[in-house]
Amino acid sequence: MSMTLFKFLCRRHWLSILLAYLIPVLIGVVIGLLYPTYAAQRKLLEVFKFSTSYFGQEQVDLFSAAGSFTLPFQHPLCLIGHAIVGGIAALGLPAAERGRGALDLLLASPLGRRQLVATLGLFSFLSALALGAIGFGSAFLGAFLSDEVAALPIARYALCALTSIGLCFVLGGLALLVSVWARDRGQATITYGVVVGAFFIVDVAARMWTKGSWLAWYTPFGYHRPAKIVGQPEGIQCGLQAAATTLLLGLALQTLAMFWASRRKSA
Repeated sequence: MSMTLFKFLCRRHWLSILLAYLIPVLIGVVIGLLYPTYAAQRKLLEVFKFSTSYFGQEQVDLFSAAGSFTLPFQHPLCLIGHAIVGGIAALGLPAAERGRGALDLLLASPLGRRQLVATLGLFSFLSALALGAIGFGSAFLGAFLSDEVAALPIARYALCALTSIGLCFVLGGLALLVSVWARDRGQATITYGVVVGAFFIVDVAARMWTKGSWLAWYTPFGYHRPAKIVGQPEGIQCGLQAAATTLLLGLALQTLAMFWASRRKSA
């Protein structure tokens, strides 16, 4: 790992990543402020059953505190935030520098290909770790604002944070793999966006279509199910399995990216 490169990544991307981190915070605050009246409007909101089924109403009561405050983990904007945090640094390096013709100069320095990819992998993991912690904190911040902290199962919410970390780490590994392959940032960004978009559409289908729930296992989003973790008796076991799977898959993608980068004949 290169500490110099790591510090450079922090300086370059801190603002973009910070803005993505604000998404779950804002959602947690909004839910916290609305929850006292939100629960009272159960009959009105049940009209929108089609949308509530997306968030797992069948697995956990979304009108309860424990169900409502899963939104900082699973709201669609938060899932987009996972893709941003996981991909932003990897899409910039090496793909963007390759497109500008600057990657040759960078690799002519003591920084090797493996060291470059390893540093990006560490940055991706730490960014994912922070996102999971912020999601956890946002849920409890919202619960604090509505005086519902005691209603949240801490262990299950911690497990939601862990599967969130795994999801972001997988997306970071995917972005790095695409960046190692692509000729420039444009190609890398489009490819990453199309793949993540396809995964998201499949995940929506798996959430909304009961008979197609098996599709969830073919997308990394399918392993992040806060409603199931919080609302089902087997949620802890399923969450642990999902977290282990995504973390190992993310590590495998990072390793594959490192191997592919070292095998390239050109920058």
